[in-house]
Amino acid sequence: MAHFLPASILADMRPQGLREAKKDQTRLALREAAIGLFVANGYEGTTVAEIAARADVSEPTFFRYFQAKAAVYLVPLEDRIDKMITVLEELPGQIGPIDACLRTAESPKAIELLPAPVEAPYLRELRSTPALRSALHDVYDGATDRLSLDFARRLRLQPDDLEVRQTAAAVVGTLQEVFFQWAASNDGFDIQAAALDAFERLRSGLR
Repeated sequence: MAHFLPASILADMRPQGLREAKKDQTRLALREAAIGLFVANGYEGTTVAEIAARADVSEPTFFRYFQAKAAVYLVPLEDRIDKMITVLEELPGQIGPIDACLRTAESPKAIELLPAPVEAPYLRELRSTPALRSALHDVYDGATDRLSLDFARRLRLQPDDLEVRQTAAAVVGTLQEVFFQWAASNDGFDIQAAALDAFERLRSGLR
């Protein structure tokens, strides 16, 4: 027999759902406004006030969604890292950390996970702007923490074990350099092949 929620509960849920949808809409509007301004004026040439104005919200509203201008700039990279780790986490636990990275880089989804040519200027500015490089450390620390949880499962160790943390940090650092080398290069740099080669080098020294 089907069970249904009382109408009073459903009525209470609808406003919450609408509020969450509105928050998502505002966050997306701020992201799109920021990206448009960053492309046109660069990171240093864009202010929080301009981003808020383009998204038709106030500056205090901006800071309810993002701690700083750098945070909104880093969202595309955070999204990409999140997708990569999600694919890796779905692999069986008996596969070692570096082999799991290789399988992720070799998978049919790899092309979607790696940066597209239009992202090269974005990554170049990310590396060359001091404020962004500082904020980038937090992104990579978060990625290292998340990878450590997955690698601990694969190595049958604790997430804070030195071997686990070292392996996760090595993987994150490798991806960072592959991305930045690709962004700085001329045409002809095969980012997928570079990632595979880099992980193979890691495998020669790490399990």
